[in-house]
Amino acid sequence: MSSLEISLNDLPYSITRRLVDLMSVETLLKFQYVNTETAFLSKRRPVTVKRKLCVTKDELLSLRTPFYVQHSVWIKIGSIVEGNRALPYFHGTYTFLHLSGVYSWRQAMRLCHPKVEDCHWYGILELNEQDYDEFIRQLCHIFATRTISIYFGQSPCFFGKLKSAVENLKRDFKVADSFKECDVFQPRDLIYITCRHL
Repeated sequence: MSSLEISLNDLPYSITRRLVDLMSVETLLKFQYVNTETAFLSKRRPVTVKRKLCVTKDELLSLRTPFYVQHSVWIKIGSIVEGNRALPYFHGTYTFLHLSGVYSWRQAMRLCHPKVEDCHWYGILELNEQDYDEFIRQLCHIFATRTISIYFGQSPCFFGKLKSAVENLKRDFKVADSFKECDVFQPRDLIYITCRHL
């Protein structure tokens, strides 16, 4: 008998449960449709949201089930600590990300996966001056490879460094052949970035 012929029912529940717990969300979404056994085992894993997922800071504290979101995510984070605890619960192919509350630039970047095209980072995006260069470098890597719009609040000093980095994007970063242009401007307190690829 090969390992492919072993039924999941022949394995202890603790092992099958652990197998399901360790699957990536993408794998799990396929696994749950294999048969009735896999559907049963998958029940405790992520909730698929086809359109829009909105999570308040109170709901964030009680998260127990991961979400696989296909369109847009709206999250209000109460603190950086809460954000760190809650971030592993959000997965998917969502293209729109709206953050508010109090969160770090690293948390914002972690939620900005490669399919995201539009980011609204409102509230308090915590960014220390010593992290300016790293944050700008990560943003420029995104601009060099994909079309995206990002809106967030930050100091005029940060804006100046970001604008300079974007002006030298083609010189300092490996830009995709599809790159067209990247604009950065700061009316009032918000920084607006639009980056286009063909």
